[in-house]
Amino acid sequence: MAAPSLPGLQPSVKLLSPVQGNPRGLAFDGTYMYITNFGQPDSIYKFRRDNPQVVDTIKHNLGEVGSLAWDWSNGTIWAGDYNADDNQTVYNLNPNLDWKVEAHFSLPYVNTYYGGIDGLTYNTPQKLDRGLRWMLACRNL
Repeated sequence: MAAPSLPGLQPSVKLLSPVQGNPRGLAFDGTYMYITNFGQPDSIYKFRRDNPQVVDTIKHNLGEVGSLAWDWSNGTIWAGDYNADDNQTVYNLNPNLDWKVEAHFSLPYVNTYYGGIDGLTYNTPQKLDRGLRWMLACRNL
């Protein structure tokens, strides 16, 4: 079966991950991409989408974070716990404050075999969603 196509679109596959190992979360701010790497806690890697070379390593003390989402309305990044047993938290990191945690919230505890926040998404710019702000966090149950 042939892959679907769109007229005028030339699909391409590029190496996106500039980190070795097991990349997890991915976020995009319009210029840079951010990626987490399972097995290398306390770091988020920043790189340009057109050149998969790390331009900055964002250090934090949150432990193993997996999922990422860019917050367009505030210019910050949300990062979700990956290997949390009971307290699964989503953190908001501010690049203008040296990537310090500006806000956070915890998800209700659910007894799971393998805990962690598998995916995050944050709303698009306000003009597209009529000013409503929301966050969606997905967990492995």
